[in-house]
Amino acid sequence: MPTVLEPPALITGTASQEEAFASLFRILEARPDADAFAAMKEAAVERERTSSTFLGRGLALPHGRAEGLDRIVIAVGVSDEGVSWPDAESRAHLVLLLGVPAAKIRDYLLLMQKILRWHKETKTLDASGRVLDVAALIEELKAVVA
Repeated sequence: MPTVLEPPALITGTASQEEAFASLFRILEARPDADAFAAMKEAAVERERTSSTFLGRGLALPHGRAEGLDRIVIAVGVSDEGVSWPDAESRAHLVLLLGVPAAKIRDYLLLMQKILRWHKETKTLDASGRVLDVAALIEELKAVVA
């Protein structure tokens, strides 16, 4: 079962994509299994360079696969101002960084479907994707990934 990591990263001001990644990576580095995330971080940044993971309505879903992970993990970033993802016209207010075990591609694809369905229906985001209630958002995400 995927794990939603807490607390979420509160991304302040007009942070860049790199600053948002740094905030999310700090969540991973604080974990006891931090070594397993090194390859995932590189994969996520490279994936973003190749093609943006901005999905509209304020949501960016960067992700990276790595051999050392034993389960999918989700680091949550919230930005009131919105992060340019990849440019000023695409503002990410919610960034969900997924760390995916290399062998769990099917689980990853199913999780992406769940997250996209949730994103269309949630009331914890306003029309532009701003998070209205961080605590409710985390609880909803936990229910989605269960």
